[in-house]
Amino acid sequence: MSYTVKQIPSPNHWNGRERHTPLWLILHGTDANTHDDDGAYETAGWFQTNSVSTNYVVGRHGLVAQCVQESDAPYANGGVTNSPTRHHDPWWSSHLNPNLVTISLEHVKHAGNNNADALTPAQQQTAFALIYDICKRNKIPMRQADAQGGITGHFSMDPLQREHCPGNYPWNALWTYLNIRQEQEQPEVSEVAHFNQADQFLPGRSAYECGFYATYVAKSMGQQAPALSPQQISAQAQSAYTRYNGSNSSANMDGMSLPQLYSLLKEVGLHYQGTKPDLAHIQAWLRAGYPLIVAVAEPCIHDLDLNDNVPYPWTPTGNHIIVLTGLDGDNFYARDTANIIAPNTLRPGPRRYDAHAMARGLVSATAVVPSWLPIPTKDIDPNSPPLTVGINDLAGWHDDGTTLTASNGIKVVKGFRVKILSSTWDAGNVPYEPEHPMNGEYTALQMGTEGSGQLFRDCYLRWTPQHGVYFDRLGNALSVYIQLNKELQTKIDTLTRELATKSVATPLTPEVLQTIAQVENSIKPLADLYSALLTLKGK
Repeated sequence: MSYTVKQIPSPNHWNGRERHTPLWLILHGTDANTHDDDGAYETAGWFQTNSVSTNYVVGRHGLVAQCVQESDAPYANGGVTNSPTRHHDPWWSSHLNPNLVTISLEHVKHAGNNNADALTPAQQQTAFALIYDICKRNKIPMRQADAQGGITGHFSMDPLQREHCPGNYPWNALWTYLNIRQEQEQPEVSEVAHFNQADQFLPGRSAYECGFYATYVAKSMGQQAPALSPQQISAQAQSAYTRYNGSNSSANMDGMSLPQLYSLLKEVGLHYQGTKPDLAHIQAWLRAGYPLIVAVAEPCIHDLDLNDNVPYPWTPTGNHIIVLTGLDGDNFYARDTANIIAPNTLRPGPRRYDAHAMARGLVSATAVVPSWLPIPTKDIDPNSPPLTVGINDLAGWHDDGTTLTASNGIKVVKGFRVKILSSTWDAGNVPYEPEHPMNGEYTALQMGTEGSGQLFRDCYLRWTPQHGVYFDRLGNALSVYIQLNKELQTKIDTLTRELATKSVATPLTPEVLQTIAQVENSIKPLADLYSALLTLKGK
């Protein structure tokens, strides 16, 4: 939805957030009466003359006022406290001003009832849209807050004085809205796969485990979702460090050698290919869909979203190991397990790193092979065009190096794209749908729930972590569908007989209408699939 933001600036803020990045969005309720019923502009005016402020105010009628720019920190959140019955969430620290790492959004609510007012429909609609836009602009995770960032209320850091802020709030509706919006909109970040990451700095543990963490970040890559959680990455990296370097206590300053990296990659089941540590080769591998583990001098790592500065809170001197996961123009997307806000909060990934600054300090580069891509037999040639095997035979199809678009406009990506381009493929064998997880109607067809699939005119491509990309057998699915179709036809025949016995003037009962709707809804999502299956049966 669209909304208009009125600027009503407040002088109560810290300029520039003192170089911190907002990781959390904090929701508030005003618990204060206003003269006008909406209250957004009036509340924003109050913030101009009092010693507090916020980034945004959303009124009861859906009006929006901005008091402080997102790049600045408002006087919105007081101290970090504990109450007799509840502690603040563990990621807040009394040693760091929480306003420097948060964006705040106020909702106008009446006074005297501990923010018990429900949001009005207009207020909820506008607030949800604004929350989505704020998170998208600032890369704040669109989920319930945790130590890595997210969305929560003022109560999270101040349960003593702000237990009821924002008070009554439609949290479940918010998560549903954000999930739907994220599914509807293509992400701007173009990583070659889905990754997780973890903070490599644990109390009492070695601070030199970056190579081991990078290996398990690479191991986490998946086509539909990461294969490892942050907790699994950390636990497995800690265990591997101990196996390779002995004790993982804070006294151990051993890092990772290149032979150790190759050994661990082999141990965790990842194929790899060493490459020249220069921009041309690294960018060529990323364009082909392969992430890279690189060692680089710390002073040459520059975060573009931190004003192109080195992101580490210590004086950078040694080498560091990270995972490069995609391209932002000529620059890199990276997963960096040491990119923290002092004292120890991992910034959300991926980070955007300056490629030309990094080129001055590259030490080594290793391409890691996703399970859905071919295993290379030699280093990539950066002067060769992207993989386009057989594209000249696919009349009406187009390939840009990462996305293969069929003649009907439906896109094919990653492993399915490689499968088509490395096969003898009929140009008429177009996809009937985008790649999808194995849920919905596919669950009903008993095709399994693992991995992803994509239906084409003449075949069905499937990917699972265990088998990679392959042609799935559809005989059982066709049998299941035929049985479902028979059951639906039986219901239709029964309804037809019932309707035939009724007078024309007799209205249809709600029960009958409901059954008709159920049958109709059951048939609609399977129509294209049924047609394709019949085609396959004929072949």
